[in-house]
Amino acid sequence: MAYDISDPSTWPDATIVVRGGVNSLEELRDAVQKTGGVSVVSRPNMSFEDLAASVRNNQVRRTSVRRVIAAGGYLVPTFEPDDPPNHCNLFGLTAEQLDTILSKPELNPVPKEKRWRGAGQ
Repeated sequence: MAYDISDPSTWPDATIVVRGGVNSLEELRDAVQKTGGVSVVSRPNMSFEDLAASVRNNQVRRTSVRRVIAAGGYLVPTFEPDDPPNHCNLFGLTAEQLDTILSKPELNPVPKEKRWRGAGQ
């Protein structure tokens, strides 16, 4: 099925969405309160490891486009030069909803030096 890279509502349901950090409920509340959403990385047909390479954090949480949309959220891809590769903003969800659809924190599988803006970059 074809999709539009600038329209995540057309992306495959199983597209992975990764949020960097442990993101306690309070941290998610602070992020949503400040900006109305949270920063994530996501693109169709990319593996978890490839997306995790765009995250500087040592821990990450993940979900899918299907779960984001089912909860009432939406993704807005950004293409700014200072943004991490595959960056999106996730809007439309409360901190509690985000906490529900995100996995438990797990170690970022990508070594620090191979992550976006890792050691020496």
